[in-house]
Amino acid sequence: MTTQVKAFDVETFPITNGNLDPRVVCCSFSPGSVIGNAPLGVLEERLKQELESARHLVGHNVAYDLSCIAKTWPQLRPLIWRAYKQRRIHDTLIREKLLNLAAHGNIDTLAGRQVGYSLQAIAKDRLGVDLSDDKSSTIRVRYHELDGIPAASYPRDFYLYSQQDADITLRIFQSQEKSAAETGLCGVFASEWLHVNMAWCLYHSTIRGLKVDKAYTRFLWDETVEDSQLDNFPLLRSSGIITPACQGRPYKKNPNKFTKGSKEKVNVASALMPRVVQACKEAGIPVEETDTGRVSTSKQVIANLAPFDPVLEEYQRRQKLSKLVTTYFPAMVFPRDSEFLADTIHPQYDPLKRTGRISSRGNSARNKSPLYASVNIQQVDPRIRGCYVPREGYVFLSADYRALELCCLADTIYDLYGSSVLREQLNQGKDAHSYFGSVMTHKDYETFLAMEDIEPDYYVHWRNLAKVIGLSLPGGMGLKTMMKIARGRGVVLTENEAEDHRETWLDTYPNMNDYLAYEGDEERTYESPLGMIRAGCNYTQYCNGKALQTPGAEGMKLATMRLCEEMYNGGFLSGCHFVASIHDEVLMEVPDDEDKHIYAEMVKLIMVEEMKKILTSLNSRAIKVEAALMRRWDKKAAPAYDEAGQLTIWTR
Repeated sequence: MTTQVKAFDVETFPITNGNLDPRVVCCSFSPGSVIGNAPLGVLEERLKQELESARHLVGHNVAYDLSCIAKTWPQLRPLIWRAYKQRRIHDTLIREKLLNLAAHGNIDTLAGRQVGYSLQAIAKDRLGVDLSDDKSSTIRVRYHELDGIPAASYPRDFYLYSQQDADITLRIFQSQEKSAAETGLCGVFASEWLHVNMAWCLYHSTIRGLKVDKAYTRFLWDETVEDSQLDNFPLLRSSGIITPACQGRPYKKNPNKFTKGSKEKVNVASALMPRVVQACKEAGIPVEETDTGRVSTSKQVIANLAPFDPVLEEYQRRQKLSKLVTTYFPAMVFPRDSEFLADTIHPQYDPLKRTGRISSRGNSARNKSPLYASVNIQQVDPRIRGCYVPREGYVFLSADYRALELCCLADTIYDLYGSSVLREQLNQGKDAHSYFGSVMTHKDYETFLAMEDIEPDYYVHWRNLAKVIGLSLPGGMGLKTMMKIARGRGVVLTENEAEDHRETWLDTYPNMNDYLAYEGDEERTYESPLGMIRAGCNYTQYCNGKALQTPGAEGMKLATMRLCEEMYNGGFLSGCHFVASIHDEVLMEVPDDEDKHIYAEMVKLIMVEEMKKILTSLNSRAIKVEAALMRRWDKKAAPAYDEAGQLTIWTR
């Protein structure tokens, strides 16, 4: 990059519960120096100059720094948004991920080692600089003691600590540029702006968080504890798969003292594995093994077998309940190990995974002193959604892309081969799953659709099967995997039936023969619509990522960025708030006024427009967004309309 670059890093008041964008105390620049928030106005003016210039600004986890700056000096917010739109903001954390993704495709682990993306970890790997002593010191959480003091008067250790972070960030940036050039990956950062901008938007969501209905949450927690009692699962209890917890017994000679109790235990080797083997044998399913040759008892294996084995079905249901009791509900407590439920949950996000999607995370049990309450909002059990309610004066607006993966597949195939039957169907407004259901049942499309009212079970069976086939085969899955997924939906297929359905599907969508042509076990690389390079893919990762997930992920990021700009930079959605991102769904708080249906229509329009920038061969009949308004978050929420045909509040 020949453009002038400047790295920066802010030091702030400590992050506290409810204040995730604390006030800035000082900012270090490289090249440059440390500038404190005194004398008044000096640091603000310097930041204003940097944001107004043509320089590119580099940070590490830069969304945090700029969020704190925007909170401290709200008048700088429009300049920050402009810098993001001009693609002048860079993040060494995201750049490191993009390099790893393009070089070998491994973001999280490499050669059995966890890949770290903290400034400390990257400095050690790239520069050979050990920051462990500095990062373990208490200096980084004491800058509030220097509030209102000129940087020139800082204690030397405090000044050098701040300056070092900016200097290291710049050196990492330069090292990353060099690595890209030396490895021939000059275009590796083409999509950096997308993920950097998304990180900025996601941190708005984290800061806002979701309000907790504490009374309902406590009720649901108690109910879930009761529902998860082993006595409620008689088949599971008698199977020997679980040994119940045992309280300590009083000593005979000293009844006031007790023997050590034991925790509940899952008897994997002695009971669960044999049950899995037996269930596989009875269902005619091959037994899956782990890499070490043991019988697999993974979550997916249990899910595949649960429809056919009542004991494993009870085991699966209870494991879900137990996870809520032991993991999810405790993460909603703040402070940790207290008896108090948090007022607000602040989900955290990773803006870049291997497919280009985002992920969510919360506080783990290992974190004994979290700064705020946080959960993985993307994996939230449908029952838990009801714990979250909009703030007073607001309602929830949920907007969700419909059949997005099919849209991505249709556009990718059209782009590769110049034609796509699936694209034609979608652009005509047809439901592709129902269409293939009609093909399998030898009915015309309209007749099959009518079966939804005439014979609902028939319609649901064949449409569900069509959905399994239409989303598993394009991802490069084999027949056996497809059969397992179908079994998980209660549809049993023989191998001959599965083969027949695959041939019918390939006849219906002939371009898929070329796309799915198997060329051995060599690793594959693909490039996303916006230039993200993903290397090291096996066959299924390539098929699934290139055609199904990555294009949609990029369109979703464009949509989220546009929505957030409308919300937080003086746009039409001012007064609305972005509170969660769940796969293909955006969850917002919008004012509970007469314009809430207009907000919903605007959100739908923006999401369709932005996705069309990625899926360029599809029209608005193909790319659809469904919106619902609700007073409590609910998986079952659907569009509801008043007598005037305007979107209104959904009720159960």
